[in-house]
Amino acid sequence: MEKTEQAVLIARSWLGTPYQHQASLKGVGADCLGLIRGIYREMYQVEPPELINYSGDWGDSNNVESMLQVAEQYLTPVELDEVGLGHVVLMRWKRGRVAKHAMLMTGPSTAIHAYNRSPITEINLNRWWLDKIVYAFTWPEEV
Repeated sequence: MEKTEQAVLIARSWLGTPYQHQASLKGVGADCLGLIRGIYREMYQVEPPELINYSGDWGDSNNVESMLQVAEQYLTPVELDEVGLGHVVLMRWKRGRVAKHAMLMTGPSTAIHAYNRSPITEINLNRWWLDKIVYAFTWPEEV
């Protein structure tokens, strides 16, 4: 099975996990980055050692792309026009702000994420969501 397909299966097993800022425990609590950490942990049987401390403030404008830096360290970049099944995407809420949200793509316009105190869910991405994607990554074959 391809890593991208495996990532989608794992992500779907997290559906319904309650939102909890900076958590990453299936069925107990996770945020958007916690979901990606959990997928990584389950896929590779190791916790990514580089954890970031980030605020829950969507308006952060400190110009430090912490989420991007960690993604570049553990995942493989993908061109935005190649985004597809099982890819991790990072989103920027507003121009001039840092990328602060992560999702796992489950189709051309569907994704799984934890957002705004909602449980992990699979959603349809309208143009508003799609326009906010600024980085994309796939999973390495091995770590």
